[in-house]
Amino acid sequence: LPALPRKLIRLEQRAPDGEGHEGLDDQVEEEEERRLAPKRGKATKRVTIHTVSILPQLEVVLKRVLDKLIEVHRRIHVDGCNRLRTETSYFPAYEADIETFLEFLSQQIRVVLTINFDGVVFKKLTRSQAWPIYIRLEGLPYRMKNNASNMLIAGVMFLRKTPTETLLKELFSVLKEELGMLEGGIDIESATTVWKCFPVIKYGVIDFEGLHTIYKCPRWQSHQGCHLCVATGERIERSFCWYIPIAPLLERRTYHSIIRDAAAHQNGLQGTTQMMDLLTMERCRVDALHAISEGVTCDLFRELFGSRNRVPELKMNRESILLLRGFLESTRNITYANKFVLGMQDLSRCTASEKDAVASVAFPVIAAKLLCDPIGCAAVLCYWSLTQALQNREDWNIETISETKDLALAMKRLWSRVSKQLFTLKLHCLIDHAIVQDLEYSGTPYQWSAAPFERMHRVLQIRHTQNATNCEELLLKNFLLNREFSYKMDVESPTTSNESFERLSSVGVPIRCVRLENSQPIIENSQPVIENSQPVIENLQPVTPNGSQEPSQPLSSASSLSSVTPDPSFKERAARVLSAREVSLVDVGGLTSEATDSQYQRIVTTRLKEVRINLEEVRDVQRAIADLPCSSDVVVKQLAELSKKSAAITTGLATMVDSLVVAVTGMKKDIVQASSALRHKSHRKDPLPDEAIFCHSNLTKTWTVPSCPPFKKYELNPLLAAWVRPARTHPQDHISHCADFLRLYFSSACDPVKDIRKYACRQTGKNAKHSDLIDLPENVFNEIIGCLLDGMNIGQEELSKTADELKNSPTE
Repeated sequence: LPALPRKLIRLEQRAPDGEGHEGLDDQVEEEEERRLAPKRGKATKRVTIHTVSILPQLEVVLKRVLDKLIEVHRRIHVDGCNRLRTETSYFPAYEADIETFLEFLSQQIRVVLTINFDGVVFKKLTRSQAWPIYIRLEGLPYRMKNNASNMLIAGVMFLRKTPTETLLKELFSVLKEELGMLEGGIDIESATTVWKCFPVIKYGVIDFEGLHTIYKCPRWQSHQGCHLCVATGERIERSFCWYIPIAPLLERRTYHSIIRDAAAHQNGLQGTTQMMDLLTMERCRVDALHAISEGVTCDLFRELFGSRNRVPELKMNRESILLLRGFLESTRNITYANKFVLGMQDLSRCTASEKDAVASVAFPVIAAKLLCDPIGCAAVLCYWSLTQALQNREDWNIETISETKDLALAMKRLWSRVSKQLFTLKLHCLIDHAIVQDLEYSGTPYQWSAAPFERMHRVLQIRHTQNATNCEELLLKNFLLNREFSYKMDVESPTTSNESFERLSSVGVPIRCVRLENSQPIIENSQPVIENSQPVIENLQPVTPNGSQEPSQPLSSASSLSSVTPDPSFKERAARVLSAREVSLVDVGGLTSEATDSQYQRIVTTRLKEVRINLEEVRDVQRAIADLPCSSDVVVKQLAELSKKSAAITTGLATMVDSLVVAVTGMKKDIVQASSALRHKSHRKDPLPDEAIFCHSNLTKTWTVPSCPPFKKYELNPLLAAWVRPARTHPQDHISHCADFLRLYFSSACDPVKDIRKYACRQTGKNAKHSDLIDLPENVFNEIIGCLLDGMNIGQEELSKTADELKNSPTE
């Protein structure tokens, strides 16, 4: 209230000493009531910022994956990048950002981190945008580093509008301060020794909107709007064209040029931002989710099907669109739901993966059937070939990278002949930077896709009541509790012989599923802290080191836990050593020498399943013994020869055992494939006629299922007359029609209805996942099959007779 102090001064001067103080208070209260708003309007929403310490999260994740990260860095230092580049860690960019070989030999490792920052509107929280900060460990394999349990969250901000520079500075201030404290490194214990880990943020996976928010660049309507180079765009009508004829000659932005240009407000930069202190934009990779799936692919869809297309060569007429729609509707896809091929009418609501599925079918059909101009069909086919080549991450090497770059340059020349208006800023960054310049240096856009970070949005909302008052804060608490609980389960599960407990080791429990009893925390160490708020976990029952609760309220499953309390260091070391795909014989030998009898039996019987032997370690020992200098002493010479023979025997034995492991794994796969082949009959080669249809009018007799408890007597003719064919199935999809009719019958076939769950329809007896299920009664089975054949108009007795029988007794 800026006018209130001056009025108070005037009132004090007017009132004599000792008089008028009561009137002064009344007037002050009237002034406050008149000026203060009675309530907050719906159009306003205060900004809330929740920051989380990454150090406890990083310690938990490194304890789980440090051995794998050490193995990756060891291979890089020994072999370099001369291998199949299936991971981003196998490219020269990652090799240049990690520690040197001498630092690695002195037990020091640099943990390269990738940051993601993007805005999202959570479900049931549509009045505000969430801007979370995700961080992942980049050197791990693709599936491991993109696992939600191995990702970090540094904070989240909720607000209505785009965040300002002041809010961004407040959000990232805690992360910057903590990274400054971590420059000295942290000590993490691996399976054999203690490593000094130095975490550092080196890369960013951020979409163009997020980059513009934190860097004020890229700028679509600016002559120097690219955030990766200083090339100048060309204005054509009301848009900019980013066709650069010679991409290798582009002047790329560097760290020093970005800082210099931002301070001078030149080359398209509008000033220094707070994010440049943490990471500059030349380190942000072009990701496939926003640049391809939601970028160039959507632009191509708009040119093909839209009413306001700018390129006549890509315009499809109405007949071609109807023909393509028929192709999409007739496409049968029996894969997962996120890859299901939808129709053209769903494009406006499709996700990125669904758009990729539609494009994978529509683009080659357009090119094969010449549904638009021939040069436009060639441009579509070239783009489809390029995306398919980029998605294949299994055989990336120098040759395939060179071929992909040639394909991208050929597509660029072809699209320039079609129309230069196709070259948007995203296409320029994809072709000129991500493929031509960075493909052999840092990896493909699909390897840097933002899809794993987008999945983290759903992970934050799993089993969470989002209509709670403190919903925003509970999102973080629930995620951190799930991570900590999963880690504790991974540590405790090797110490028990309970199979159910081991299966639960990878399952996290949400915060609302934990029973609240006392006020002691369940997490003892490495608890993530949310700034300016209460501890993450409160009011939980205390837990002893062996996993059981204190005697105040004993658990019913306490008897299943081990009665011996093992050493926590042994448990953690065993979990790390035995969880690797290739185990070290030295580490396994060290574990067995320290283990008790029960622990040794548990390791041999339950933990060493389908693992491989690390033969590289055995060969290194053999080479080290062979490289020992010769001695003049006779006894030492004999000992050296014996050591060489022992190393050769050990290497040979490890090779033989490893070959047996591979053979056993292969035999298991063959057995599974053989049993699966026995359970499935070959499909009918000769299809039914086109006029065949499953309907009630084809029935030639009355079909009645006899009473056979729990199956009740049932008339199938009225049921088939009331059955309606599903609208989403094809008219010739007779299998789906029969299955839908059977589903309708089985929903009311038994009395009680739930007894139908005890039955199954198999072809080879009880060789299935659920052996407790029984087959349908024979009389019920025969009646149902007869009704289905009669409904398809193929149930006549003449069809089951041989040719000789029909000659002897012909029918009408």
